[in-house]
Amino acid sequence: TEEHLSARPNHWHKFDLWKRGKAVEGRCSLAPTTCRVLEPHTAVLSPMGQVKFSVFHSGSRIFPHAGPTNGRLRVHVCLYAPEAGYVITVGGVNASWVPGEALIFDDSLEHEVFSPPEAGVPSMRVVLIVDVHHPDLLMRERRRMQPYGAR
Repeated sequence: TEEHLSARPNHWHKFDLWKRGKAVEGRCSLAPTTCRVLEPHTAVLSPMGQVKFSVFHSGSRIFPHAGPTNGRLRVHVCLYAPEAGYVITVGGVNASWVPGEALIFDDSLEHEVFSPPEAGVPSMRVVLIVDVHHPDLLMRERRRMQPYGAR
């Protein structure tokens, strides 16, 4: 589970809006603007993924891991990050978040997240994570994709 990916689980908080291709009941009332922006684009959301806010605090790390499929891309829309210190490594390539910009990567590649050590004032990184269909998938392949656990 995701809780086992973090060196300090209480330093990584997630708030799911969509899981397995469906809105999580009651959550859009807490983030109505985000849901209004996403609603016209649900056809590109991967049923094998999520839409969630992710808050990651300084002094922690998300261990190397890989997503279960290359049929989706993971989009990180940075809502807040300090100028330096938070780094994601995907397939051996380092990147950092810039507020207002998106990082897009294939999360079937091994990736991990580092944050700066806690020194003085704690900091955090806040991103909106959106899993979308991989653009190389044909429409018939997209239609065959099922949420995890569906039969």
